[in-house]
Amino acid sequence: MGDVTIEKIDEVTIIPVGKVSRIKSLDKDGVFIGGRTVTLTSFLMSRNVVTQGLFESVMGYTPGSKSSLANAQEEITLHPVDKVSWYEAIVFCNKLSSMVGLRPCYKISETTNPDTWGEIPTNSNAMWNSVVWNTDANGFRLPTEAEWEFAARGADPEASAWKYPYAGSSLIDEVAWFKDNSSSNPHQVGLKKATFSGLNDLSGNVYEWCWDWFGPIAPQEETNPVGAPTGTARVRRGGSWLNYARSCTVTYRNCDSPDIAYSNIGFRLARSSV
Repeated sequence: MGDVTIEKIDEVTIIPVGKVSRIKSLDKDGVFIGGRTVTLTSFLMSRNVVTQGLFESVMGYTPGSKSSLANAQEEITLHPVDKVSWYEAIVFCNKLSSMVGLRPCYKISETTNPDTWGEIPTNSNAMWNSVVWNTDANGFRLPTEAEWEFAARGADPEASAWKYPYAGSSLIDEVAWFKDNSSSNPHQVGLKKATFSGLNDLSGNVYEWCWDWFGPIAPQEETNPVGAPTGTARVRRGGSWLNYARSCTVTYRNCDSPDIAYSNIGFRLARSSV
């Protein structure tokens, strides 16, 4: 495995929650639905989804297809890692955290060392599904669904961008690789217009795993919601190169079993501001 430093992690960028931390909305879709009030504390999110190059430098292999390069001018190591399960994503988060001197977030069987968890499951696994997130840890993790949508919508409910259907624009071609413009391939990160916060590809390119178990959204007041307490599928958001525009909107919700590893699913890093 190669050397990994904080500087190599695609400019981990703070989401400026600031004075806008209590979100009330009248939306019909997504997590900020009418009747619900969500308070989010500040957090960090990586500018880009995890790339094939970064994943391989941490894990020693790349699960995605290296033959998927659609444009000779694109760098394959800067393509999103894909064909990565939710289980693989949490292993990556803990390994990367340890490599750069941060405290890992995820614990299975009372340890944060993934080397002791056993083989990464290829079917849904009860032990791995009981993973615990230490919210006091400062290591890398998956964003919650609320954090993901907040970031995708520009991190300011008072701004016009909050109502954009796609992350950073009302025009999908400006910000997303999706079925109609992708040539049936993922693309190098950061080639499309970023959000106001400087985050790339939140709409399209690859779906992004979130921490949460998928479940109904209740119209109630919550602080730093983390999804359903149990479930059978983990949330993935943002749509992909394989999907039509509807799936790439900032409010479209989707999910899959945590062992699933499709060619249009990757993930993005987050950190708590602790």
